[in-house]
Amino acid sequence: MIAIITGDLIKSNKVSAKVWTNKLKDVLNNFGNSPKTWIIYRGDEFQVEIPNSDDALAAAILIKSAIKSIGKIDVRMSIGIGNKNLNASKIIESNGSAFVNSGRSFEHLKKSGITLACTSDDEAINVDMNFVLSMATEGFMDKWSQASSEIVYLMLTHQNLNQTEMALKLDMAQSAISKRLNRAKYDLVLELIKYYQRTIKKINP
Repeated sequence: MIAIITGDLIKSNKVSAKVWTNKLKDVLNNFGNSPKTWIIYRGDEFQVEIPNSDDALAAAILIKSAIKSIGKIDVRMSIGIGNKNLNASKIIESNGSAFVNSGRSFEHLKKSGITLACTSDDEAINVDMNFVLSMATEGFMDKWSQASSEIVYLMLTHQNLNQTEMALKLDMAQSAISKRLNRAKYDLVLELIKYYQRTIKKINP
């Protein structure tokens, strides 16, 4: 199974389009090339394919932390889990249940005010997963400050570095890194990703 993330920026007019566009392109480039793997369209909407569905939540959190590190704006995303039965040269022209699940869930997100959801063909798993995601986003991820978002983004993109090594990289005290990670609830972020991966394995063993 693959995952398709469909998203858009919240309050994108609060920041220069050039700033958020460059940041969004930078983070989407981690997953492949445009327009095969990802695309930005209709202003501030985007879609990206994650080849391994196990990696989709980590990818979504990476995108969220990157965008929130700009300040003043956020991102709304729907993860669709399923297959791809039409593999086109442009992601916008591909199709399959992952695309359908992502698109339908994204339309619901716009009406609900929730910023992150996951939809598969297993409704029971959807209910459990989306309860946990709504608790996490409304509980702390939507509230990340610019500094908290930055440190989450850096830790996720440099997972080979521990706190001491990250402190050296940023020329900061290790205690300052620790405080930022605690404020961002980074340990909960990692547990959330593990929970997602365990849950997804129930439909993709």
